[in-house]
Amino acid sequence: MLSRVSHAGTRRCRTCCPCTRIKFPISEEIWREMRSCRRIGCWSWGMRILILEDDPWIATDLQSILEAEGHEIIDSLGSLDEAYRHLDDEFDCALLDIDVIGGKSFGVAEALIERQIPFVFVSASKPSDLPQTLRQAAFVAKPFEERTLLKSVEHLTLNRLPC
Repeated sequence: MLSRVSHAGTRRCRTCCPCTRIKFPISEEIWREMRSCRRIGCWSWGMRILILEDDPWIATDLQSILEAEGHEIIDSLGSLDEAYRHLDDEFDCALLDIDVIGGKSFGVAEALIERQIPFVFVSASKPSDLPQTLRQAAFVAKPFEERTLLKSVEHLTLNRLPC
């Protein structure tokens, strides 16, 4: 059920209204409301995600998992060159494999940090392989469990709270 709060004629769920404070943990009722909100820009609805993964099978798995949760995959890229060309596209977060065609994705990660776009490394590499400047980044080890991946993306979503 959408709240009665209306801003410029746009009905918003209780969670995407900037004047609403959310109490955690979120109840099932609020969670269902958040997931049903279709207001463009609502933090609780699916994110627009960029995937940098050179293995097409893994890229397809990532895309299927995320789309099933309501996220939109704007592109699935396999090389650093492609990633650099898409950095100016509009997306909310990115999933980055470390070792891709053309080298390591650390430069892409640093560019995302500069643009304040959150990302998760999804890689068979170890977190200790990351440069010191990127060691605080979210990391999901391959092979990954679907639940672990979704929790990492959900964490990025929660960091987008408007309040």
